[in-house]
Amino acid sequence: MNILDEVKKIRDYLKENMDNQQNPIDCSMPMIPPYKGNSAIKLIVLGQDPTIKNIESRKQIKITLNLDREGSLKNYLSKICDGIGITLDNIYATNIFKYFYTNPPAETLDILRKHLAKNIDVLNEELKPYPNVPVITLGEPVLELIAKESANRKVRFYWGYDDNNF
Repeated sequence: MNILDEVKKIRDYLKENMDNQQNPIDCSMPMIPPYKGNSAIKLIVLGQDPTIKNIESRKQIKITLNLDREGSLKNYLSKICDGIGITLDNIYATNIFKYFYTNPPAETLDILRKHLAKNIDVLNEELKPYPNVPVITLGEPVLELIAKESANRKVRFYWGYDDNNF
C-alpha cells in the first residue's frame, strides 16, 4: 500500500463529498510524506497536519514536522530522544492528516473529526510495521482526536515545550 496514494484518494474524496466550507482542503499543495529514521524505529511521533498560516512557508515543507531541516521542532524532538536514549534516526514521524487545509485546523476540530475515520484507517495501516513501538502526540488537538475526549492536562506544559531551552 502506498500511503500517499491512499491519502490522495481520501483528500480528493473529502474535497468533493464533504462540507468543508469552514476550512477547505488546499489541493494545490502536495501530500507530505512521513519522516523515517535510518535505524531501528523505537518511537513514533504523531502530528496533526502540515498546515501553517504562512502560505509561502507551506511550500518549504517537504517531510513531516520539517525533520529534514534545522529548527525548534527538530531541536525539541532531539531533546526528547536524548532523554530516552535514542536519536532522531530511531523515530518515525507522521501526521494523521498528510494534506493541507486552507487555515490551520486546530480551531476547526469539527472538520478534523469529520475527516478522521478515513484518515485513521490509513494511519493504522501505515503504523502496522511498528506494532510495539510507543507513540507520542504533538499537541492537544491530536490527543483529543485520537482519544475522543478533551485533554484534561495541557500537553505543551506536560512535555515542557513552552520552555525556551530548545
